[in-house]
Amino acid sequence: MKKEILVLRLCVILVGTILGFFAVFIIPKFLQFYPQLEPTILYFRYPFVFGLYMQTILVYFVLFHVWKVLNLITFHEIYTKKTIQSLKKITLSFKLISGCFIFVIPMFVYVAEVDDAPGLILIGLLFVGVSYAMVALASLSRKILVQTCKRLDVDL
Repeated sequence: MKKEILVLRLCVILVGTILGFFAVFIIPKFLQFYPQLEPTILYFRYPFVFGLYMQTILVYFVLFHVWKVLNLITFHEIYTKKTIQSLKKITLSFKLISGCFIFVIPMFVYVAEVDDAPGLILIGLLFVGVSYAMVALASLSRKILVQTCKRLDVDL
């Protein structure tokens, strides 16, 4: 069990590092470089970047709560109110991440029209679908945990 927890913690660190790299280095370069290629995209630029940074903040919030759940699992405190609250916050965060795609999807649509690449819209919608799948997974995990706590007569 400790090896699996260690692997999951390494994955959390890796995701956080990659996301931080993109937030610090790639997104600001996008702000400078892409409007030079396509000047008509200027009005999409700031809502797109706002959506990306909001998603970044929310993903870090999710990673923090995943880390908390992993700590609770390590200390054999999985059947507690803290775990259920963390899973509820993870679910809410993924719902908000899906909502932030309102700011990001117009860029995918515009670039797909300009470059004549309809598959790019599907890639953007794939991100929304993955986010909703994570909402369902976190919600299901929380419901299963609540039912298990009720069966074990654990005070919540």
